[in-house]
Amino acid sequence: MTRYRGTLVALLVFIALSLLLTWPLPLHLATHAPGDGSDDPAILWNLWWVRYSLTELGQSPFESAWMFWPIGINLVFYTLTTLNALLSIPLQLALGIVPANSFIVYFELVIAALGTWLLARWLLAQHPDAAPHSRRTRDTIALLSACVFAFSTSRWQYLSLGQFNIAASHWFPWAVLYLARMWAATTWRRGLRETALCALFVLFSGWTEFTYASFFIQFAALFWLWHILADLRHGNRANAIRYTKLCAALGLLFLVGMSPILWLMAQDLRASGDFLVEGLGFANVFSNDLLGFFVPGDTHPLFGAWVRDGFDFAYLNFAFLGWGATALAVVALAWRGTRRYAASWASIGALFALLSLGPTLRVNGREWELPLPFDVLLQLPIVKANRYPSRYSVIIALCLAMLVAWGLSALARRMESRAPSSPRFQRVVAPLVLLLLLGEHMGMPLPLSDYRVPEVYHALHERAGAAVLEMPLAWRNGFRVTGVHHNAFMFAQAFQTTHEKRLLNGNTSRNPEIKFQYFTEMPVINSLLALETGKPLPEGRAEQDAALAGDLLRLLDAPNIVVRRLNADNPAVTPEAALPYLESILGTARWHEDDEYVGLEATLPPAPEQITWDGTHPLARLFFAEGWSALPPLDNTLPPDANWPLYAEQEEARLLVPTIASEGAWSLTFETWLPEGLETPVTLLAADPAGGASLPLATLTLSGEQTHQVTLPPGAARGSLTEIVFRFGATHPAGAFLDGAYPVGTTGAALPVSLLVESAEEDTGKFAHIYVNGVDVAGNGTGYHAALLSPRGEVLAVEYFNTFADPAVSTRLAAFIEQAAPGTIVALAAEDTVSAGEGTGGARLSDEVFAALETVGASPASDMRGRFRWSHAFVGVKGAPAGRALEDSSPIRPARVTVGPALHSPTVAARFDRFHLEPATSAAP
Repeated sequence: MTRYRGTLVALLVFIALSLLLTWPLPLHLATHAPGDGSDDPAILWNLWWVRYSLTELGQSPFESAWMFWPIGINLVFYTLTTLNALLSIPLQLALGIVPANSFIVYFELVIAALGTWLLARWLLAQHPDAAPHSRRTRDTIALLSACVFAFSTSRWQYLSLGQFNIAASHWFPWAVLYLARMWAATTWRRGLRETALCALFVLFSGWTEFTYASFFIQFAALFWLWHILADLRHGNRANAIRYTKLCAALGLLFLVGMSPILWLMAQDLRASGDFLVEGLGFANVFSNDLLGFFVPGDTHPLFGAWVRDGFDFAYLNFAFLGWGATALAVVALAWRGTRRYAASWASIGALFALLSLGPTLRVNGREWELPLPFDVLLQLPIVKANRYPSRYSVIIALCLAMLVAWGLSALARRMESRAPSSPRFQRVVAPLVLLLLLGEHMGMPLPLSDYRVPEVYHALHERAGAAVLEMPLAWRNGFRVTGVHHNAFMFAQAFQTTHEKRLLNGNTSRNPEIKFQYFTEMPVINSLLALETGKPLPEGRAEQDAALAGDLLRLLDAPNIVVRRLNADNPAVTPEAALPYLESILGTARWHEDDEYVGLEATLPPAPEQITWDGTHPLARLFFAEGWSALPPLDNTLPPDANWPLYAEQEEARLLVPTIASEGAWSLTFETWLPEGLETPVTLLAADPAGGASLPLATLTLSGEQTHQVTLPPGAARGSLTEIVFRFGATHPAGAFLDGAYPVGTTGAALPVSLLVESAEEDTGKFAHIYVNGVDVAGNGTGYHAALLSPRGEVLAVEYFNTFADPAVSTRLAAFIEQAAPGTIVALAAEDTVSAGEGTGGARLSDEVFAALETVGASPASDMRGRFRWSHAFVGVKGAPAGRALEDSSPIRPARVTVGPALHSPTVAARFDRFHLEPATSAAP
């Protein structure tokens, strides 16, 4: 017991400090969680979802249809905090989700402190020449050092935001401890043991928050380089070789241990392209400010107001080192006895401090365009997904903690040399240093969110339906929110832990574009998005929605609707505006009503006997999930006999088949076409879109023009929708599927290529695409993206014009259009907005732009002057009369125009023209 006395004392001290420094959380462990309601609801949901998926559904937690229903979401790019969730399961089952989350918060704090204490204590013991102290003194120094890392300003900032996943750096010092012990190991047997333990803690980091596994790889590379050079400088080549081999073994163990996540990441990126980061991903904003290293955080109880009023940081300040900690680091580097041991930590910490400044230097909010090392990281796979350079503060804090340990060692040695038997360091200096280190980083009182579940969700749990339509509707990732900008939808995600019904709403970190576009283009849902963000609906929309709403909710298995009244001052936050609309287009009854919530139940129509659909069906967006070419834009009036063939563009395409009334076997008929000489093998599998095993249905070979019939047996998983996966064995160049030249509106011109132009304003996607034979030639950024094509379909020029940022850019855009030769095809896609509106700020699109557009066939529908945040897609021909171009625009939905097949992939598996579902016993249509 005596052997572990120091560890036990340290553990008790860290528990006590954690409880004190998170005040007033200890008073609300069962009802509240740290945070401002932005990120903390999602982290509570994580704990529940991992448990629910494993213990109730018996499926992988990395796929979920309980958000983004019915299309679902791959959670491998989401901050799932899997290991934390697994550790919390016993507490969830015994006490509930909020107490389990409270346990995780304290577990992270205490384990972070304990790991740092062990690392500092080991380092001091390894170098008795620089730290010739008693064990008690070393333990005290290590305890003070641990407080620098575990109770830093950055950690309180993360907890105040509810970002428990980013506060979860607690395994990092443990991994660094065994990385250092690997180098110090004098035998292969001991080295392999330390390597295995290091790999274990790196995997703990990766399975808790993958960001820190990525950070550790970067840290380990620098740590390896420093120590290899030190070995070679001292002629210890054998140790350098051994350490290199051990590091290689560490990397292999990491790859094996993380392979389930890495495999899922690779699969998603392969299917959907690289969606990890968009441009800089706001990295220039979410960076450390150079001045921030010396300024406390704005949550400090004494200095917070001074920081908020006196400084102009672009974002929260995670960088503060602490004045006392910085002074001790200087002592460590200045004292001759500790300098050589402190140098490695100072060098590595300084490099990560430089990386944390991001792509551009900021000093008190002012941005300086200087080349910085972070630009290099933006080019590296996986690593570039970290768009928060300020998160490197975790590594900086650990390096600083080790410098503090060496600084305190130098201070203690100085005092011991003058009075060897004096207890002054233990009794006087150490308590004062502890108060200083804790005092300068405090973030009390910690903001808390209330997670007592409203009564409406307890009642909802007992009601019919697998899903619920929650208002406000919103979808969020690491770059934007589509829908209402209010944390109400995040709390709705947390309250799902009570009612356990699937949500259309969704929150993730990274996702393919289709995951948002699927909902913003869906009938009824698009209308509700417009109403809840204070936008009027186009004429005739209510009648269209009334004809579809019942069938839509039946297919979503969402007979119940919960509307949260926000009564916000912001006119763009009005979910209650959806109430009269829902009651007018649906037959609804109110089953719950209080000051904040209304619960509605819709009367849903019965399933049809049979159904036929293609790309022109009003609910086509619901049926065609990932893997298909573009659909007609919402509100686009197609002729009754219009044909809009769809193309399977990926190796897998998902079709959500609507339920029909028959309980027996179903017959699914569909038509396909491939050019002469091409074949595509395909395997069809049926599954429940909510998850579970797939059932093989058929294996076919597609060629020429064919009609196929596949039977869905009663044993196939059937909910309100049945998922059919088309798994193709080959894809072909998109150009092979083109058939002659395609007319460009009524301009008289025709193109021998596929040209698809898509646009979305901020609230419905914020994107701009110009696809030529499936290859996107547009870039990223607010404003117009423009391309000129020759009559033969060759791309002549591509330019980006941020007309919202600078009025002079409108002149450049007009000149770009006007200089085009007669017959040149002009394609334009607007991202976010191209013009200021009344009271919005920014530059108004100039008259000369619309005048230029009229020379390529534009009508008033393309006049974006004064139209803030309108989607606008356009294809015209230079010299065409006004009104002859292809054009689409809207303030409430994505816009789309196409010449030829609407392809957004350079490869195609097959064309699909028509689907028909009927009972298997009835005659073919």
